[in-house]
Amino acid sequence: LEQINPATGGNLLHILFKSSFINHKDIKLNDLINIVDWLDKTYGLTPFLQGCLENDGSTPLHLLLSTVNTKLRSDCLDSLTLQEHILKQLCQPNADGLLLVELLKLKDNNGCTPLHKFFSCKNINKKIDDLLIHKLGHETFCELMLIKDKQGNTVMDHCSKLHKGLHEKYKSMFQTHPTAVEVQEPGSEASERI
Repeated sequence: LEQINPATGGNLLHILFKSSFINHKDIKLNDLINIVDWLDKTYGLTPFLQGCLENDGSTPLHLLLSTVNTKLRSDCLDSLTLQEHILKQLCQPNADGLLLVELLKLKDNNGCTPLHKFFSCKNINKKIDDLLIHKLGHETFCELMLIKDKQGNTVMDHCSKLHKGLHEKYKSMFQTHPTAVEVQEPGSEASERI
């Protein structure tokens, strides 16, 4: 289960979290949630979530957070999206002691974290950022938003390109943060201290 496809390095969660799988018309969202819950109870999610694909280094969270057009469906009894459900589960320290924040810091071969991928999507689940801010706290969320990829772009840079309203919300939030934070505006060479 931890490596279903040795050629790609893909595990069961890589397959389950692919956009084409999640959004397939015959896949019931509640069934996916039940599978993930079973995996968590039986094996723990950490070994699955740390697995990287050979071709691009993506973890299952990279795939899950870059899943576009995941919609709430009537078959999901508690009206949670799979993204929300997984992130809420991961906000709790697991048996191995690996927290969500450590998983969100894992980079693919381009240096992108799962949040780089999330904010690169045109359509995002807007409840995810509130969940992360609430569960991880402003300081940790800020730290995650300032991680740079190999091109030197922060998560904030990716956010500013497609989600200007959220970018402004974060800039405002970071201004009220007790410690100053370096934020690089897209297209600028110098970072702005806010």
